[in-house]
Amino acid sequence: MAEVPTEQGGPILVIRDGWDQVREVRDSLDRISRRIAAWADRYEEQAEQSTEC
Repeated sequence: MAEVPTEQGGPILVIRDGWDQVREVRDSLDRISRRIAAWADRYEEQAEQSTEC
């Protein structure tokens, strides 16, 4: 991440914007990932229950 320039010859993103902005986006993506995993788990539980009946 630290080596990714904004554009060819541009400044390094983390140096320019700081890690806090990256951390905020990462935290959002982690929450989204956990929510999707929870939905998938619930779907599988419901699918198992429907086949048991």
